Amino acid sequence: MVLLAAALCGSRSAEAQSADPPGRVGRVSNVAGSVSLLPAGETEWRNASLNYPLTTGDALWADAGARSEIHVGSSSVHLSEGTSLGLDAVQDDLVQLYVGQGSLHIRLRALDQNDSYEIDTPSGTIVLRSAGDYRIDVTPDGQRTTVTVRDGDADVVDGDNSYRVRPGTSVTLTGAGSQPMANDQSMAPDDFERWADSRDRREDAASATRYVPREMVGYEDLDDYGDWQVDVRYGPTWYPRSVPVDWAPYRTGRWEYVQPWGWTWIDDAPWGFAPSHYGRWSHERGRWGWIPGTVRQRVVYAPALVAFVSGDGWGVSLSFGSNGGVGWIPLGPEEVYVPAYRASPTYTRNINITNVNITNINVTNINVTNIQYRNRNVPGAVTAVPRDDFMGSRPVGRTAVRVRLQDLASGRISATPIAAGGSVAPPPRGSRMDRGGPDLAGPVRHPPVELPRAPNPPRAGRGRRDAGAQATPQPDRPMAPPK
Repeated sequence: MVLLAAALCGSRSAEAQSADPPGRVGRVSNVAGSVSLLPAGETEWRNASLNYPLTTGDALWADAGARSEIHVGSSSVHLSEGTSLGLDAVQDDLVQLYVGQGSLHIRLRALDQNDSYEIDTPSGTIVLRSAGDYRIDVTPDGQRTTVTVRDGDADVVDGDNSYRVRPGTSVTLTGAGSQPMANDQSMAPDDFERWADSRDRREDAASATRYVPREMVGYEDLDDYGDWQVDVRYGPTWYPRSVPVDWAPYRTGRWEYVQPWGWTWIDDAPWGFAPSHYGRWSHERGRWGWIPGTVRQRVVYAPALVAFVSGDGWGVSLSFGSNGGVGWIPLGPEEVYVPAYRASPTYTRNINITNVNITNINVTNINVTNIQYRNRNVPGAVTAVPRDDFMGSRPVGRTAVRVRLQDLASGRISATPIAAGGSVAPPPRGSRMDRGGPDLAGPVRHPPVELPRAPNPPRAGRGRRDAGAQATPQPDRPMAPPK
């Protein structure tokens, strides 16, 4: 066995820690019709796919007749047809969205004291002040924004002024310094909002919230596809239903290079997001069970909780050719996850504590080759594909090989994907491999608005986080009557 140490520097500056990826993430949780995605830094739109992780700089477009749902932290965000949405910021304490046109329904289930949730539009800004149900409608020309508060508390920001929007009322913003127009009655729900409400009611009834926090993105689909049992050693454990006999975690899906985390697993199963990015997997009594760990309010997203296996000799033993193959093992309970991307010791400690309740981690020198991975000895637990298929983001199921236990002797363990020629480097920027994802069935229509903008700070004069433009809420300030 070739030793490969995955060392982490134990004393980094505050500046280095500030470069850690966010612990919070978004997820494409429902797609109906033609919905397009433009990942941050890319120039070409692609079909939005289920379970794609969303972060700062990403953008979505729901075409005519389409609808979509995304989750960001504990909030569910629903897009109606003809809606353009940009994710300006997805951070641990800030969610900032931009709606260029169309209709958005937001169910905000929790808002911590230090959190901010803001929606910017071409004609104004909305700051959500509490958990609740909100709707934002922006005309195609972007000149009018109607804000409806079904339940909750929100401010609309007009220049240096901020106005409170009460539950059960609607307010229209027209921009250009015009005073908002208030309506004592809220806008009537339509088919889109009734659809969004039905999705939210399903999520509200999820029994999974007894075992995981609502900040754990993807919990909303667990009840429909699996069952919970309490293990005497590991606590609550979720078992997927109707999986093939030879199924193993991280076998049905694909790998993509997603910034800022790098190689990321995107699962094909509707329930596959949470079990792929939080917790650990254990194989007991002939079946796989997912262990989320101790319930904590804040969890830290990981691109894939696996250890990679590969190296010289795999190209021969697994018939992968001279380029070799890349394999991986799902991490088991109490096994430390070592980020392959830039991360501070504090981040590494937090991502493990929140996932598996590890309370004392020496992050200064974690040698992954010295860990006795329990799932390594489970027949069929290790999956491998040719290096080119891994890098090309091709569906794993087409070329996957179940690695035999005797083949593992010639492999090496790493926190990063490796093949015969060494580490699997990021794909060239702008290449088809870089864009990743499934082949498109047809051309993706671009939204008729300038979206997305490059990631940047909030625009001057909008939002409470803008330097020099801190708006003070004025709850009782009268608004102009509706026209």
